[in-house]
Amino acid sequence: MDVFSKNCMAGSGSFFALLYCLSTSQAASISDLLITEVMANLSKVDDKVGEWFELFNPTSESINLNNIIIKDNDYDSHTINYGGPLWILPKSFFVLALSSSIIKGADFIVNYFYNYKDFKLANSGDEIILSDTKNNFLSLHYSSGFVEKGQSSELVSKDMILTNYQPTASVNTYGAGNFGTPGSSSSAQKFLNNIPAPSTAMLFIFILYFFKQLKYKVIGF
Repeated sequence: MDVFSKNCMAGSGSFFALLYCLSTSQAASISDLLITEVMANLSKVDDKVGEWFELFNPTSESINLNNIIIKDNDYDSHTINYGGPLWILPKSFFVLALSSSIIKGADFIVNYFYNYKDFKLANSGDEIILSDTKNNFLSLHYSSGFVEKGQSSELVSKDMILTNYQPTASVNTYGAGNFGTPGSSSSAQKFLNNIPAPSTAMLFIFILYFFKQLKYKVIGF
């Protein structure tokens, strides 16, 4: 590790070390996202035309999904090729769904369409894995008990573990009559409004640098 990196970790050193820290601080990535809702088994339309899943960005930064790979642990794989930046905005939902006329006519907004031949959600258990070129990952592994026919499974707590997902309440209908809240939160997802935006590396380093310098001045005084 070079001297600037050591000073960055220690919160000390010259102003140039501080600038180095700022220039190498890591921005928000797909690993910071949440998979908040999954519709894998529809009752009113065929799965081949109605599957979707939803992301939520809890950070204070927009995250670009262009060139992200959506895959499972078997053979499914789809690369998002939008032709330019595809942003999921801060504190916002993002719905990815199968490209079909039925979905396009539904009463919710789809932010990105993918093909069933590339990626599909099995009812007996599957994986949703997102990866980028910088080795950042976001993944959800679910079993058959996760999937309810005609109902999406929604995240009700900030940790993405299976026990924190539950079937969407039957009062939340969309499209042809399936139960789900694509693109929005339900009453069971109030926690999404209370997730604090992660402190940026820049702010942290400035504060750390300030207190280090203040400490030295007080001791010297």
